[in-house]
Amino acid sequence: MSKDVIKFTFNSEIVSRSEFAEVFEVLLVGATDGAVLGSQQVARVTIAKSDSLSGVVRFLNQSLVTLVNPDSTLKLSLVLERAGGLVGDATVRGAAVNFQKSFLRGHRLIQTGFTLRQVAWILLGPNSKEVLPPLNKDIREPVNGSFFFSDGEEGTRVIELQILPHGEVEVEEAFVVELSILSGALDVDPRAGSVTLKIEKFGDPNGIVQFTEDALRERVYNEATDGPFNISLSVTRREGVVGNITVRFHSDAFYSLVKLIPLRVRAVMENLETSWNFKTVISRPGKLMEKT
Repeated sequence: MSKDVIKFTFNSEIVSRSEFAEVFEVLLVGATDGAVLGSQQVARVTIAKSDSLSGVVRFLNQSLVTLVNPDSTLKLSLVLERAGGLVGDATVRGAAVNFQKSFLRGHRLIQTGFTLRQVAWILLGPNSKEVLPPLNKDIREPVNGSFFFSDGEEGTRVIELQILPHGEVEVEEAFVVELSILSGALDVDPRAGSVTLKIEKFGDPNGIVQFTEDALRERVYNEATDGPFNISLSVTRREGVVGNITVRFHSDAFYSLVKLIPLRVRAVMENLETSWNFKTVISRPGKLMEKT
């Protein structure tokens, strides 16, 4: 038994409309030189639909929107469209996801302002992927919903976001507004199905580090004659207390009569920690600084 292969080439055309799946049949219609046709005379080839017959929904904004942390309510419009195929009804849901690394009082507040039918949002967060409850201190109601495209309808929808004023200090916050489909064959454009909203930090959420007033007062010590002695210096962290920070402590000997050896020390101040106490050990060979 011998075999031969029949090869076909399908040319792809760039079209602006969606197409249904197409099925082609290849038939054996005859043989020569004494051969006859067998029972398997038809082969079928299916070309899948070019894209969703109901089209795609996508944002028209840039994928990343960066805002200065506002001192008064700021309105931001996000525009999305349905394009491509327009077959069938579809319901689209939007979700705003907060994935900020750290937290403070006064998280960004987002409020929807749709005027269309069945328009709503599902908000996740803050700082998690859990659904935000309607009663919360960060986001006003409504916090869920949907909007609707009817059969044959295309066009745009506008999402009005209201960014509320910053608090005393705030970390940089990032939100992702995502689209998902509740019903219908409508697809979300994988290249433009979400928008990241980044709101810059305000103030110094990680804190301001400085010596305490007591540490800054002038002190006079007699050089040790028998052994080392200790000097304590207190450092405070004010305003923001978010996150772990590293403080570098550098001391120089300004007078040759004082037996100090220049020393650089690194100390980690943990999240929410507000004070340090450094103890300087002075002796004839030099000094040692350590965190207590």
